[in-house]
Amino acid sequence: MKIQPNRIQVDLLLPETLAWVRDQAERLECSISATVRNLVLAAMEDRQAYPPSVPEPVLPPRPAFLAAVRKWYILELAAEKAGLDWSEVEAWFDDEHFLAAVQRQQWTFLAELEHVLLGIGRTGKGNALAVNGFLSAHHPFYGRAKAEEFLRGWSRLQDDLFKCLAEEFGPQQAAGLERALKRFESMKEVRMAART
Repeated sequence: MKIQPNRIQVDLLLPETLAWVRDQAERLECSISATVRNLVLAAMEDRQAYPPSVPEPVLPPRPAFLAAVRKWYILELAAEKAGLDWSEVEAWFDDEHFLAAVQRQQWTFLAELEHVLLGIGRTGKGNALAVNGFLSAHHPFYGRAKAEEFLRGWSRLQDDLFKCLAEEFGPQQAAGLERALKRFESMKEVRMAART
């Protein structure tokens, strides 16, 4: 097979699209490939007729920061993207109304992301991870929420166990119990990290 330079193969997947291109080729009395070439050139010329980019309006600092939070979520990153000094932004958090507006922007970001995630999860095979991620984050008996509830309950039980052991063995064994508890905590952290 010989590959010719400056030639590409176009697959017009939809029958309606192919039928429309054929109609255009017949109307213009040229081949399908010439029609596609002419359409691409016309689209390029049309695009060049518009200004390359429209500058975004310059917002005052607080609205600029809120818009950046909605786009970037992380507050420090949003301040940087909005061209603001972090110490200036941090001072704004004393205003409860502004802090509530920041939190609304973060919740909006998360809601939009969840919407995209659910869309990905619903579009077919291979997207079970998207649905799993959403359920893990939000379903009370699934994934992360379930693991966090278990860990909260486990921590209370662990504290009760330590109190019982301290009462049973007395103050002379307190140092040994502390060491055992620290060892147990590190083992628990390793095992729980694999489950959450």
